Amino acid sequence: MIGTTSKLIRVLLLSACVGALEVQFAEAQAQSRPTISVGLVLKSAYAWPLFVARHKKFFEDQGLTVDISTTGSAAKSVQQITAGGINIGEAGQTDFARAINMGAPLKIVASEMETLPYSLIAGKEFRVISDLKRKTIVVGGPKDVTRYTAAVIFWANGLNEGDYDLIYSGSSSNRLAAVLNGTAAAAVLGQPFDFVAVARGMNNLESAYRLIPQFSFAGYAVESGWAEKNRTNLVKLLKADLTAVHWLYDVGNKAEAITILMKETGANQQDVTNTYEMYITKLQVYAKDGRVSQPGFQKALEALASLGDLGTPFPPYEKFIDNSYINAAQ
Repeated sequence: MIGTTSKLIRVLLLSACVGALEVQFAEAQAQSRPTISVGLVLKSAYAWPLFVARHKKFFEDQGLTVDISTTGSAAKSVQQITAGGINIGEAGQTDFARAINMGAPLKIVASEMETLPYSLIAGKEFRVISDLKRKTIVVGGPKDVTRYTAAVIFWANGLNEGDYDLIYSGSSSNRLAAVLNGTAAAAVLGQPFDFVAVARGMNNLESAYRLIPQFSFAGYAVESGWAEKNRTNLVKLLKADLTAVHWLYDVGNKAEAITILMKETGANQQDVTNTYEMYITKLQVYAKDGRVSQPGFQKALEALASLGDLGTPFPPYEKFIDNSYINAAQ
């Protein structure tokens, strides 16, 4: 009996030592991996592939450690990329293009979403767009793509900007709150906030993707000097992101994909499920090859022109886009 007990103790001690060595080895591996910092404007469904890559360890498979943080606005993302506070920024491609056109040393290196996902959400009493004449509409800002979205939707329904009042609030969550508390009659909202609004009895009057079916909406940008010095690691990160996009489009991963986004954003299961059906099943919003499409980017430049930030003729595509990294990631 004593001999058996001694053997059991030795086995347990050996197992503990092996476990400790495995932990030490994993920690040593993590410390040896290069780290890349990625800044999101906010945690939303737009960055779903990045969240998948983190949870499924696709970054680790590429030998990288990736730190994901939030900046709070596209303007702050541009500032932090330029100053070296983050290595890669995720934001609207119109925001990056505006900064590049003004001289920022940035390049858009991959597309995240090739669909404009916003919807015009109105209070319960507003059932058609004409009901919003002379009412207050809340968009992201005077130079924000949500203002362009609102203008396109209203113009398609016979209303010009002088037919309604605009107020500004930078995030979809704040814009939703403005409609809920009566500050505004309607708002331009992204996901899952539009689904939250409809669940509370508000009305989805129009979706931008129906009027503008191809639009280079969100993407990744880098400071050109950093990108050249870190080409190999940037390509690896884009490889991991592409792997995550393909993983998302596999319907067998639906349940796990929904769980991942719920954990990252705090959204409830129904709203995330609705977002999945919209993004993955219906629209396939994520660029499968990671490239910024020229027709979609043309629409983004047209949006900038309508906001008064770009003259014609437009600068060449190559002024804004460097496809060499995503081409290597293929």
